[in-house]
Amino acid sequence: MPSHGRCEPPSAHRGRPDRLDRGGLAAAAAGAPHRPAAGAQHGRAVRARARHLAREHRRDGRKQTGDDRGRRVRRGHDDGDVPGAARQADPRRGRRARWIESRDAGVHRGGESAGDHALPHSGHRGKDGEVPGRLRGPDARGGEAGGGEAVAVNLVPHVIAWNLTRRCNLECAHCYISAGPSESAAAELDTAACVDIVDQLLAVNPAPLLILSGGEPLLRPDLGEIAHYACANGATVVVGTNGTLLTEERIAALTDAGVRGVAVSVDSLRPSYHDNFRHGRGALADVQAALARLRAARLDFIVQTTVTKGNRAELERLVAWSADEGAVSFNCYFLVPTGRGAALSDLTPADYEAVLADLARWEGAYRGRMLVRAKCAPHFMRLVHQTDPESPVLNYETRCPCGTQYCRITPDGKVTPCPYLPEVAGDLRSQRFADVWRSSPLFRRLREGPLQGKCGACEYRAVCGGCRARGFALEGDVLAADPSCLYQPTGDTAVIEPARAVRYGGDFQPALAWTPAARERVARIPSFVRGVVMERVEAWARRQGRREVTPELLAEVRRALPIDFSKKRPFFVADS
Repeated sequence: MPSHGRCEPPSAHRGRPDRLDRGGLAAAAAGAPHRPAAGAQHGRAVRARARHLAREHRRDGRKQTGDDRGRRVRRGHDDGDVPGAARQADPRRGRRARWIESRDAGVHRGGESAGDHALPHSGHRGKDGEVPGRLRGPDARGGEAGGGEAVAVNLVPHVIAWNLTRRCNLECAHCYISAGPSESAAAELDTAACVDIVDQLLAVNPAPLLILSGGEPLLRPDLGEIAHYACANGATVVVGTNGTLLTEERIAALTDAGVRGVAVSVDSLRPSYHDNFRHGRGALADVQAALARLRAARLDFIVQTTVTKGNRAELERLVAWSADEGAVSFNCYFLVPTGRGAALSDLTPADYEAVLADLARWEGAYRGRMLVRAKCAPHFMRLVHQTDPESPVLNYETRCPCGTQYCRITPDGKVTPCPYLPEVAGDLRSQRFADVWRSSPLFRRLREGPLQGKCGACEYRAVCGGCRARGFALEGDVLAADPSCLYQPTGDTAVIEPARAVRYGGDFQPALAWTPAARERVARIPSFVRGVVMERVEAWARRQGRREVTPELLAEVRRALPIDFSKKRPFFVADS
């Protein structure tokens, strides 16, 4: 990778070490007037005095709390473990009733027996302790929900990101939700409300990929309980964390709860950069130790990096290091100016193009060993297409998936198209998820409205379409052109579509016979990848002269195919 100059830590902005000098996209967007970043104060939780802070003594005069001694927040007795409990349940009973019974029995801390270590609970139930009527009626999973019309295949929420809290033991410079140690739990949904929302999600899609994040989700003592409930009822659950609190006990608890993988943030291999960017001295060392524990526990993990001017020259080293560490994927995030990220300088469009070209090259180089992905930069698809038109990365049903196959839930129950687009589509404290997903004017506009500017005229609009959050942040319109893209459409080229008939997020009609056990096995795969997996299984079976798909054949496929689905399609296929 060509050198881009010295790689410096974030520079101070107005006397604070968590702010970078402004510039980049807002200045580089051709003719785009600068507007305040949308949603910088969106849905702020009530602030309360923090017991611990996660930053070293500030040079701007803010006091260091006496308890952190210049280190990140340490695990305390009142911080809460992540509970994960194996539940014995009667399959004939509703899942909500079984969950209520499990709470009555107490929830174990990860890896420990019950008894004195059983966690107390608030006993939240439905009215009079009964199972809500919707679980016995047409609003149960797989049926009609909220009286809305049936969801079209291409409008299924395949992936839901859920910010469970704004509390965090760090205070990262780019945080889109402005999380930190001084945030309060007062506005967060309680456990019962979270379980009810899980039911609502599964009523619309019985097998979503559910990303539980924050803030720092490990600060919620009921994380394992929420994760277990979702996993036990069909969701594939992964956890997004800064990695500093991943002790052996917490990793065991996540595994016990059924969590299939963890996404961990590493922005640099230099403590001087990573610890400053994340605002936790020793944070990089803690994360590196956590990765070793994840490997020992055989829990898959993703490495996530936010690229800035300060670490772009280090990306190639980070990709190689991630592969050597055993990551199943390297996700490179591109800054969207929202939350605290609104005060950071971004890469210029030319910088974007250079970094995306590198990522497209690494995607091919690491294929079969580790996924390499660009996040919040859909024009990565254009670069990949120009490099390798047959790349599986291009095999997606839609462009930027926000509001079409993907959405976010905030700590207080708001629904937005994605974590970086703070416009509210609905509120789950007063609305059903099915109604929000199917009927929200915001979602309808994202799905049906024409893209504006050059994004609407671009031949890559079907596989890219630009980042909707970035267009909104700088133009105030969810359909505005993405200002981070340098490409100028030719105007005389047909729209480029994914080459394959069966795509991620699409449906697949089996041509071979599948035994009930094989169908049950594949039903555990998240909906957005299931069709592609089934198509590949059938293609392999036909080459072997087989006419029926059985669990034994699925096991043969796992051993025979060049890509091990469980490791190179992260978290998608269960072993049992």
